Amino acid sequence: IMSGTVLICGASGLFGGPMTVWAQTIRMGLIAPQWHGRAFAALRMMMQSGRPLGGAIGGEALLVLPLAGCVALSVAVMALPALVGAMIPSLRRVP
Repeated sequence: IMSGTVLICGASGLFGGPMTVWAQTIRMGLIAPQWHGRAFAALRMMMQSGRPLGGAIGGEALLVLPLAGCVALSVAVMALPALVGAMIPSLRRVP
Protein backbone atom coordinates (compact mmCIF):
# COMPACT_ATOMS: atom_id res chain seq x y z
CA ILE A 1 0.00 0.00 0.00
CA MET A 2 2.80 2.43 0.86
CA SER A 3 4.42 2.29 -2.58
CA GLY A 4 1.05 2.87 -4.28
CA THR A 5 0.41 5.85 -2.04
CA VAL A 6 3.83 7.29 -2.84
CA LEU A 7 3.19 6.86 -6.59
CA ILE A 8 -0.21 8.55 -6.36
CA CYS A 9 1.20 11.47 -4.37
CA GLY A 10 4.10 11.79 -6.82
CA ALA A 11 1.76 11.81 -9.82
CA SER A 12 -0.34 14.48 -8.13
CA GLY A 13 2.70 16.69 -7.68
CA LEU A 14 3.90 16.06 -11.23
CA PHE A 15 0.63 17.16 -12.81
CA GLY A 16 -0.16 19.95 -10.33
CA GLY A 17 2.26 22.49 -11.82
CA PRO A 18 0.96 22.43 -15.40
CA MET A 19 -2.63 22.51 -14.11
CA THR A 20 -1.89 25.77 -12.29
CA VAL A 21 -0.68 27.43 -15.50
CA TRP A 22 -3.64 26.08 -17.46
CA ALA A 23 -6.15 27.23 -14.84
CA GLN A 24 -4.63 30.72 -14.65
CA THR A 25 -4.90 31.04 -18.43
CA ILE A 26 -8.59 30.14 -18.29
CA ARG A 27 -9.18 32.59 -15.42
CA MET A 28 -7.57 35.44 -17.38
CA GLY A 29 -10.04 34.84 -20.19
CA LEU A 30 -13.09 34.59 -17.93
CA ILE A 31 -12.43 37.44 -15.49
CA ALA A 32 -12.77 41.03 -16.70
CA PRO A 33 -9.36 42.78 -16.89
CA GLN A 34 -10.32 45.42 -14.32
CA TRP A 35 -10.93 42.62 -11.77
CA HIS A 36 -7.73 40.65 -12.43
CA GLY A 37 -5.78 42.08 -9.47
CA ARG A 38 -8.48 41.51 -6.87
CA ALA A 39 -9.64 38.18 -8.22
CA PHE A 40 -6.14 36.73 -8.60
CA ALA A 41 -5.10 37.99 -5.16
CA ALA A 42 -8.15 36.38 -3.54
CA LEU A 43 -7.63 33.12 -5.40
CA ARG A 44 -3.93 33.05 -4.53
CA MET A 45 -4.72 33.64 -0.85
CA MET A 46 -7.15 30.71 -0.88
CA MET A 47 -4.68 28.46 -2.71
CA GLN A 48 -1.75 29.32 -0.43
CA SER A 49 -3.82 28.73 2.71
CA GLY A 50 -4.72 25.25 1.46
CA ARG A 51 -1.39 23.63 2.30
CA PRO A 52 -1.24 24.60 5.99
CA LEU A 53 -4.94 23.91 6.47
CA GLY A 54 -4.63 20.61 4.63
CA GLY A 55 -1.60 19.66 6.74
CA ALA A 56 -3.47 20.37 9.96
CA ILE A 57 -6.57 18.48 8.84
CA GLY A 58 -4.46 15.66 7.40
CA GLY A 59 -2.53 15.33 10.64
CA GLU A 60 -5.73 14.93 12.56
CA ALA A 61 -7.17 12.56 9.96
CA LEU A 62 -4.14 10.28 10.31
CA LEU A 63 -5.17 9.71 13.92
CA VAL A 64 -8.42 8.07 12.82
CA LEU A 65 -7.86 6.92 9.21
CA PRO A 66 -5.22 4.74 7.55
CA LEU A 67 -2.79 6.45 5.17
CA ALA A 68 -4.66 5.24 2.08
CA GLY A 69 -7.88 6.68 3.54
CA CYS A 70 -6.20 10.04 4.07
CA VAL A 71 -4.98 10.06 0.46
CA ALA A 72 -8.49 9.17 -0.74
CA LEU A 73 -9.93 12.00 1.38
CA SER A 74 -7.39 14.40 -0.12
CA VAL A 75 -8.31 13.32 -3.65
CA ALA A 76 -12.01 13.83 -2.88
CA VAL A 77 -11.41 17.36 -1.58
CA MET A 78 -9.20 18.20 -4.58
CA ALA A 79 -11.92 16.96 -6.96
CA LEU A 80 -14.56 19.35 -5.59
CA PRO A 81 -13.48 22.41 -7.65
CA ALA A 82 -13.42 20.26 -10.79
CA LEU A 83 -16.94 19.04 -10.13
CA VAL A 84 -18.17 22.59 -9.51
CA GLY A 85 -16.37 23.77 -12.65
CA ALA A 86 -18.02 21.04 -14.69
CA MET A 87 -21.39 22.61 -13.84
CA ILE A 88 -20.39 26.04 -15.23
CA PRO A 89 -21.12 26.19 -18.97
CA SER A 90 -18.31 28.66 -19.82
CA LEU A 91 -15.76 26.27 -18.31
CA ARG A 92 -17.08 23.28 -20.23
CA ARG A 93 -16.67 24.71 -23.72
CA VAL A 94 -13.42 24.33 -25.55
CA PRO A 95 -12.25 27.40 -27.50
